[in-house]
Amino acid sequence: MLDQEIKKIVKLTAHTQRNWDVSVPFPRPHSEKIVDFVVNHPSKESWNDNENGINYFDLLVVTDNSIKRAIYELTKKTNPQVLAPLLLIWVSKYYTANNNFSDQYTEDKELLESKDIVDTNALDYITGIHVGLSGAYGNMMAGSLGYRTGFLKCFKRHYANDMKHILGVDQRVELMLGIGEANETKKPTEHHESSIEYGTLIKEPIKIINL
Repeated sequence: MLDQEIKKIVKLTAHTQRNWDVSVPFPRPHSEKIVDFVVNHPSKESWNDNENGINYFDLLVVTDNSIKRAIYELTKKTNPQVLAPLLLIWVSKYYTANNNFSDQYTEDKELLESKDIVDTNALDYITGIHVGLSGAYGNMMAGSLGYRTGFLKCFKRHYANDMKHILGVDQRVELMLGIGEANETKKPTEHHESSIEYGTLIKEPIKIINL
């Protein structure tokens, strides 16, 4: 049974969903369950070597269609995954939208240095790990509830001021994830508002090394 459930989740979430059934709002109990999984798994305790746990990101939970539409317009209308009924946006805790250090970085600088995070490369690296794992947890939880998903990472930095205005926070966007039910009248790679169809990439094989 577990194998069948995992196969079902992988089938729903392995590929970027490009079209959505937007006829009904996203169920709040499901959004709360997904968000809880995103922010609490893995727990902060499992990441830190002392009691002073650090969060490296904040999470924006977007259901407002006007906000999603404004983000979509910035993508030059090529990323409809942001139009999903539920859109999660991970934003950096320590960088502003224009990639400068935030006030929070100054406040936590001593704590960060105690964890050997003393330069921007280290901070970016650790932030990326936290956001990536959090996104993966959210993706799997969404799939377990029967939803399709679509990640978005390729947003342009020169839209930083626009994103700051749209989102109402001066924080660097790290990752987005659209979640919802598919428009079953179209292919997963087809835009739900038009006849545009997006191609699929052939992935390079991953080398498996047994030691």
